Amino acid sequence: NTTHDFRNYGLALMIATLIGLVLSIINFFIFHSGLLSTAISFVFVIIFSLWFIYDIQIADDLIRAGYSEAAIALNLFIDFVGIFINLLQLFGEER
Repeated sequence: NTTHDFRNYGLALMIATLIGLVLSIINFFIFHSGLLSTAISFVFVIIFSLWFIYDIQIADDLIRAGYSEAAIALNLFIDFVGIFINLLQLFGEER
């Protein structure tokens, strides 16, 4: 449990996610850098962890606004998948 309120971080997280996505596309097509790919994956683990905290804190507001629990669970699932994929890219064995 955190005492810090992350509810105002939605826009900043969206911008960070889009910037990371653009950087990873540029790296894939232009730079082909393994070090940059590792750095992007590390940053994405942090971003998706912050998304998870944000989605947990905003869940009550979404339920009061009429969103279903399934939609909130889907948001959390997407956060977990993002964390898992980027952890696999960081620690996975390249063949």
